[in-house]
Amino acid sequence: MKSEFKYPHELTESELEQVYAIHRKVYVSKGVGLEFEIWKNHLLEKRYHNVTDKLIQLFYVNDSNRIDAYNIFTEPLQIEGELWSKNIEVGSSLLSHKVVKPAFKKMYFDLFSWRNDVIFLGEASVEYPAVINLLVESKYVKANDVSNLYAVFRTFIQSDDFVLYAGEHGVEIKRKTFITPTYHGCVLINDYRQTKL
Repeated sequence: MKSEFKYPHELTESELEQVYAIHRKVYVSKGVGLEFEIWKNHLLEKRYHNVTDKLIQLFYVNDSNRIDAYNIFTEPLQIEGELWSKNIEVGSSLLSHKVVKPAFKKMYFDLFSWRNDVIFLGEASVEYPAVINLLVESKYVKANDVSNLYAVFRTFIQSDDFVLYAGEHGVEIKRKTFITPTYHGCVLINDYRQTKL
């Protein structure tokens, strides 16, 4: 199992096709995915809210020619004296449930090791508790302090049009996204100052 980190413009045509095939399987099949050109232009290539560039983590389980999972995330951004990176979209085409957990743990271990001076921020829809649990098993923790996250979300999404509050899943967020006007997620963090790999 290994990871490779690239800027979207560095992806080969084959890599781009493989990543989109995973997006199609994970998101389009659930009715929340995007057509190829929209996904490529908006979610992959366009700067995140015109604030920072995106990177993509390609993850291989056995075959270095077959992408099994990917993670689109932002380049680290300085916010109130700390470097933050926001996960944007994660997808996996792993078929065996025996492989999913160890693979995701290794993928995130690689991400957190890639930049061990960065706080990684993620969101997972409250409609998918299994995803939240998988992220927690992969060394994310449910955020529990609303106050220090306002500036982070304001900076990343360039808007005050969101609601953060302490809810059933720790800190939760409600906001409009590119895909849905009624997104409701659980906020998860991997803080290098508190998490030992």
